[in-house]
Formats: sequence, C-alpha cells, structure tokens
Amino acid sequence: VDNLFLIRETPTQDEINEKVFSSDIIYVEGGSISKLMYYFKKFNMEKIIEAAYEQGIVLSGKSAGALCWGQRYFENDDAEVPEDNKSNKYIDVECMKYLDFIICPHYNLEGYNRKTEEMVKAHNAVGIGLDNNCAMIVINDTYRIIATHENANAYKVYAQGTGISKERISKHSDFRSINELLQTF
Repeated sequence: VDNLFLIRETPTQDEINEKVFSSDIIYVEGGSISKLMYYFKKFNMEKIIEAAYEQGIVLSGKSAGALCWGQRYFENDDAEVPEDNKSNKYIDVECMKYLDFIICPHYNLEGYNRKTEEMVKAHNAVGIGLDNNCAMIVINDTYRIIATHENANAYKVYAQGTGISKERISKHSDFRSINELLQTF
C-alpha cells in the first residue's frame, strides 16, 4: 500500500507514474469532488488514470472517490474550492465519465436525494443513489450491488415526464447488464 498525495505534496510526473502504474488498485478517498477534480486536472491524472484503467488496474473509491467515476456532481457552493469553479447554489462539477450516469453516495442522508433529483433534472441523466454501507461493483458492461447492512440500498433515479422516478436496484450475487440501469421507459 502506498499513498499519492496531490494536495499537500507536489509529486513529479515520474513519481506519479511510478505509483500509479505499479498499482493493482487505485483507491480514491472522499472529500470535496470539485477539489478532487481540480487536482486531477492540475496533475494530468485524467489521462494517467485512463491509461491505468486500460492496463487493467482496478479503479475504486468512496464518497467523492466513488462519484468521480460518474458523469458529474453538484457540490454545495460553500465547499472549499477555487473561486473560479463556483456558481450559484451548487458547483456543477464534471467528473471522469467512466460511467454513463451520475453517482450519489450517502443517498440515505439528509439532502442527498434532493440533490440527486436536481442533477438528474438539470442534465437529463440517470442517477444512481447509494446508501451508506452499499456499493456498486462495475466490471466492463456489467454491475452488481452489494451491501454490508440489509437495509442499505441503491436506487435508479431519473426524470419521467415532469416528475422524478426512483426505483430500488436489486442486490444480486450475479452481475447484470449495466444497460438496464440506463433504460428509463
């Protein structure tokens, strides 16, 4: 296990490449998604992580480190980020776009389901809400939902007419086609 600090240290490109490409797993910790994406861009991590992924290195994370693999995220405007990234009520952050939906961790905590609905409406996208103690595993074009607590769940959230639909995603031991998450009938 090794750490790559991009905020409190200034690693060289060679140091970054050595740590990333000698890894089996890249695990991204939580925190501010806008700060995370700012430093990913600053250190050219988007291209480095893409190359690592193409070499079969597993990408993972929790909280901001999980949602960064999706399309985008709204962060509260009081987040500690550079002023030029801020807008009105939320900071609208473009993420890595490895997955074709918006990921929202902490879905069972106050305010996260409302934020997910706002993102889904604003971007006409599908959102995946993950309660605490629940995770999504994606391998190629398949997924499955796992949880460490029986009442922790995942939800597909999407616009339907002028409203929002929310469907609980079943927990299965088998992997299923990720395309079923993108269908919004």
